[in-house]
Amino acid sequence: MPVSGIVLVALLGAAMQLPYGLYDALWSRLLTDRGASALLIGLSLTVFGVPFILLAPIGGRLAERRGPLIAAAIGLVLSDCFMASYGFVRSPEVIIALGVGEACVAAVATPAGFAAVNRVFPDQRIATGQGIYGGSGTIAAGTSAMVGAPVFAALGAGAAFAGGATASAALVVVAVLVGLSRRGQPSAEQQVSTMSRVTT
Repeated sequence: MPVSGIVLVALLGAAMQLPYGLYDALWSRLLTDRGASALLIGLSLTVFGVPFILLAPIGGRLAERRGPLIAAAIGLVLSDCFMASYGFVRSPEVIIALGVGEACVAAVATPAGFAAVNRVFPDQRIATGQGIYGGSGTIAAGTSAMVGAPVFAALGAGAAFAGGATASAALVVVAVLVGLSRRGQPSAEQQVSTMSRVTT
């Protein structure tokens, strides 16, 4: 397995999950500071989930047609734009409306990320690829939660959410550059075919 493929999958996983570490740590605090009730905060999580569930199958088909890396990259950068805005919006209702927009683009980015793993890793190593993808995402989410909370406390919501969005977007850019450098290398299917010929 080429190292570039492993790096690509790790970067995508980190970019995908980094925002959720911030949301887990700071979403409730952000909305509370904006005057939201506990009921509205809970509703915001449901409102985010519904369009994601409805649109994820469409997002998956779009990723297959356009290419999973490109679909994941565009979806993630758009998600990061929504994320960067949260800290500067004063109305909790507007923040929730922006969250619905983020859910719509995340419905493309998330299945595209998993599809990218399947493109990079051959069938007999997909579990390994998914493990790298998920593990790097968990590390990124934990790190952003740990760093985001003191940044929020010291510099405010704008710095915390914009900083997280910038970090996620930077990971996406590096992932795309790694993906472009892999052009011309054998695909996962070609790797399987080559391994089969060698072993027979």
